Amino acid sequence: MPSTFKIVNRLKEIYIIKTFSFDILRYLKLAGKLFVTTCNSIISPMDTNILYTEIGRMAYAIAKSNGEVKEKEIEHVFNFIDEEIKSSGTTEVMYLGAEFNKLRKMNASARDAFGMFFSFLENHGNNIQQRIKNMCIRLAIHIAATDESVDETEIAIINKLRKKLELSS
Repeated sequence: MPSTFKIVNRLKEIYIIKTFSFDILRYLKLAGKLFVTTCNSIISPMDTNILYTEIGRMAYAIAKSNGEVKEKEIEHVFNFIDEEIKSSGTTEVMYLGAEFNKLRKMNASARDAFGMFFSFLENHGNNIQQRIKNMCIRLAIHIAATDESVDETEIAIINKLRKKLELSS
C-alpha cells in the first residue's frame, strides 16, 4: 500500500512527512541542488519503537555501569518489560529488550550506550511524556538494585539521568 505524503513549505525548506511511518525527511535546496537530510527535531507518538529502543540503551548502560551485565539484571529487565506490557497494553516496549540484548551481545560500553540515550534526550526530551520519564527512573533503580546494593557508579548515573530527564521537561 503506497504511503500518502503531505507537503508543507517553511521558508526555503520543504518537509515531506510519510504519514504511515512518520518518517521525516528534509529537502534543502542550496545553490540549485537538492540535498536530503533527516529531520531529528520531531518525534511522533507513533514512533514509540524508537523511544523504547532508546530506553533499552539506557537500561543497558545502567546494567553495564559496574563493569558487567549480570544474569539477575537481565532477568529484571525482562520482568519489567512483561509488567509494562501488562500495565500499558503496548507491545512496543519489547524494542527495549531487543536493544538491550543487541548491546549486550556487542559488549558495548556503558558510556557509549548512555551517550546515545542522552543524545536522544537532547533532541527529543521535550516530546517525552512524564509517565515515560518516570518509567525510565523506575527501571534504572530496578536494575541498579538487582543485586540488593546500589554502588556509587549506579547512583551517579541514576542522578545524572534524573537531572537530564527533569531538564527535558
